Amino acid sequence: MKSEISRIIKELKPYRKTVYVVAFAAICYALSYGTMIKGLQGLIDSLSVKQTDKATQTAIMLISLAAVAGISRYYYIYLMNYVAECVTQNIRQKLQRKFMNLTLTFHNNFASGSGGLISRILNDIRVIQDGLRMV
Repeated sequence: MKSEISRIIKELKPYRKTVYVVAFAAICYALSYGTMIKGLQGLIDSLSVKQTDKATQTAIMLISLAAVAGISRYYYIYLMNYVAECVTQNIRQKLQRKFMNLTLTFHNNFASGSGGLISRILNDIRVIQDGLRMV
């Protein structure tokens, strides 16, 4: 398990800056969403005491936090999908190069045939891609 994770991390190295942006977007989303929930309590308190000025300021703050949360979530999802697509494309290309250099006897002697080999590759790479998207 450790070697597989280290291989995937090795594939992520060319996209290090993008992964940092993804991490920053995730932190911004978490902070703004958490602050938004805390701010709702302040809005409800100010409305119950009928402090309209404070309620207006809190509502504006909540709307701006919702915008920050939405934008940061969008960039997080978009960039993480981009990185996942790029990494899996690189893995597919490396595997394709490797399989093209193998002998025909390897493909003929594979337990489930060449179709089984392709099916296994496609499924395994899809699992890697889905895992990267969920990070």
